[in-house]
Amino acid sequence: MDALNTVRPFRYRDTTRAEAEAHMARLAKVSGCSDTEIESAERALRVRLPLSFRQYLSAMGHKPGALFVGSDLARMHELSDYRRTALEIMAESAQGPLPDDAVVFLMHQGYSFDFVIADGGEDATVWRSTEGQPAPTRYADSFAEYLESEFQMIELANKETLELGGYFLTVKNGYEQRYYPALASGVRPIDTDDIFLD
Repeated sequence: MDALNTVRPFRYRDTTRAEAEAHMARLAKVSGCSDTEIESAERALRVRLPLSFRQYLSAMGHKPGALFVGSDLARMHELSDYRRTALEIMAESAQGPLPDDAVVFLMHQGYSFDFVIADGGEDATVWRSTEGQPAPTRYADSFAEYLESEFQMIELANKETLELGGYFLTVKNGYEQRYYPALASGVRPIDTDDIFLD
């Protein structure tokens, strides 16, 4: 995880130093859920989460750092809401049914979601449902494989972005705006210094 934050594929531009520091802290921040929070969620959902998924929640269930940036990750108290949204997506796509013990933990831009089957076992297969598809597909055989795949995608995306020269990032009031100079311009953001407003 640290490697994802040490080699930045961007340079700050038109951003205060304080906003940049807060942004970097958000990318590096990892915090987990307490056993009490996990058990409360299990009672509310009437399931027993797989051990591998519980371990993930304990390590980074509240803040997963740079992991899953660009997707919406459910907080413990939102798992029921995510399930309801998933059912709506499946109904619109004529998919279904969503198993009673499915725990939806991630949404991507309102058309795709990931879930595990909460059977209380050791590990969890991760399933992905995408609007327009006839049924959910098996996305990863284990939760550890799922996390490793996510890390690898981030590393690959960062590597490709670095090879292309990176991008400028403006952060203001917690919102981010990226600017990619045209390749023909010869401007490579990663070869420049950060440009702070203060």
